[in-house]
Amino acid sequence: MSRRIFLAAVFLFGVGVLGCSNARPTAEMKEVSGRVTLNGQPVKKTIMKLTPDTPGAGREDECIVENGEYRVKLIAARYKVSFIQILGGSHIPARYQSPDTSQFVLDGTKSEPANFDLN
Repeated sequence: MSRRIFLAAVFLFGVGVLGCSNARPTAEMKEVSGRVTLNGQPVKKTIMKLTPDTPGAGREDECIVENGEYRVKLIAARYKVSFIQILGGSHIPARYQSPDTSQFVLDGTKSEPANFDLN
């Protein structure tokens, strides 16, 4: 009988600890995809960098763009978009390599395709 009481006490303690946790609610995630072209042609390979438009909303993220296509799952927020030139990939004009100068924005609150043309 005392073993049952002990197990019941452990169970109730565990439920109490879990019920009082300060965990934040899970952020809403969205999957976004699209195409990246350079002068109308699919970008061979690059890294797309996503920087939250508003500090604290979303989180920085990156994804690979291959053959002009990307797909990424991210926290629903607005992001500044820039591109990192990689070895063996397409030449990326300098203005698109910084989130401050690229002027591209991805609305990650929508699951609609987001396309970017680097020209």
